[in-house]
Amino acid sequence: MNETELLAQVGSGIRAWRKKAGLTMNQLAELADIDVGFLGYIETGKKAPSIATAARLARALNLSLSDLFREVPRVVSSDAQLERQLKSLLHGRGAREKEDLLVILKQLHDPARVKALRRFIRK
Repeated sequence: MNETELLAQVGSGIRAWRKKAGLTMNQLAELADIDVGFLGYIETGKKAPSIATAARLARALNLSLSDLFREVPRVVSSDAQLERQLKSLLHGRGAREKEDLLVILKQLHDPARVKALRRFIRK
């Protein structure tokens, strides 16, 4: 998950808690002693709250700081998943095998070669 996605998830989580508490943005901002415009930026994922601001929001919502972020999904980005899979495939291989695999990967930038390799593997 990149930073933009994380901020969006945090913001939507805070918005969900606010709505569950039956508070308007103005009410929550007042209770947390923050600017309502800043709260709007947090809820839309445009700004990140500091730890102190997040703690004030949690307190205003009668939540612990950890509860405030409880709904933020722990999603692993597809790039991170791919990196882990590649590391797993390379684990235990010798330097020569790794070099060979790198040569193969570099050749796969051509879609026609990828298609041909898929046909070959399926046989």
